[in-house]
Amino acid sequence: MGAIKDATGKQVVLYGGSMLRDLNITDHMGCQLLWVARYASTLPVDTYTSIGWTLDHVLGWQYCGDGAGSLSGYPMTSPTGKVDISTVLLGGANALATLRNTFAA
Repeated sequence: MGAIKDATGKQVVLYGGSMLRDLNITDHMGCQLLWVARYASTLPVDTYTSIGWTLDHVLGWQYCGDGAGSLSGYPMTSPTGKVDISTVLLGGANALATLRNTFAA
């Protein structure tokens, strides 16, 4: 993962949730941030602490998947199919800047 960060200048994000928990995986696998998957209306602390993370390193929370949820006024499908819904947890009022700094080229 160091090579990816060195080449892009961006932090590496691990996406996961229940499978990591079910397999007792707490290793960050070289990633600096977590995008946690939990398809529910709440994000209990143990959702990310049980897999070795603290809230200050949880970039995002995917709370709907496979087009199963909706937000009024937002699309349910894209040109590639059904959409997931996530929220950015880091950055507060600067969440968009945090995403740009993490992912944009």
